[in-house]
This record gives sequence, structure tokens and C-alpha cells, in this order.
Amino acid sequence: MDLQQFKRSLEVLQALGWAVQVDSHSCGPLAAAAAGLLLQGIPPTAAVLGLNSPQLTQAESINLRTCILQVILAAASQDAVNQDLISIKIWKELSPHLPSLQELLDRL
Repeated sequence: MDLQQFKRSLEVLQALGWAVQVDSHSCGPLAAAAAGLLLQGIPPTAAVLGLNSPQLTQAESINLRTCILQVILAAASQDAVNQDLISIKIWKELSPHLPSLQELLDRL
């Protein structure tokens, strides 16, 4: 994507009220969160994502990444098949830090 295309994309996202990144390292968490919301028919606005403004800050990016990983790990922990992918030692270390999937869903 060239700079002109990026600027047009940014303008469209801002016109829609969707959250946008202002740096070069926040695209992953923002894209994952946006995809998850869009699959549920929810527009990924700053308000829905719990952001203070439409521009995702570095601190908010870290929080968003942490939340996404918690959801993925909580969902994975519900299925015994996934427990083969992560060692028992790691699961035991992670377990106290993982809210249940239902707790995470209740926050939405």
C-alpha cells in the first residue's frame, strides 16, 4: 500500500469513527480486535474498544494485545485438544492469570 492509499484508508476509517493506529507497531492488536468485533456485527469504534480517543496509543495497544491473548488462551483452555499444544507446566503457570472465558465475555 502506498502512502496515498494509506491516507485514503485512514480517512475512511476516521469517517466511520473506527479506531486507528498512529504508530507502526499497533496494527496487530487493532486488526485482531477489529476482526473479532466485525464478525459479531459490531463496529470497532474507539468507544467499543474502551479507548480514550480514536487514535490507539502505545499503552492502549499493549492493553488490547493482553486482552486479545487472554481471550484466546481462555478459549483454548476450554478445549482439551489445545492443551496438547502447550506444556502442562506452562498451563499451570498461566492458569492463575487467566480469567475464565465466561468472565471475559461478561465484560463485553
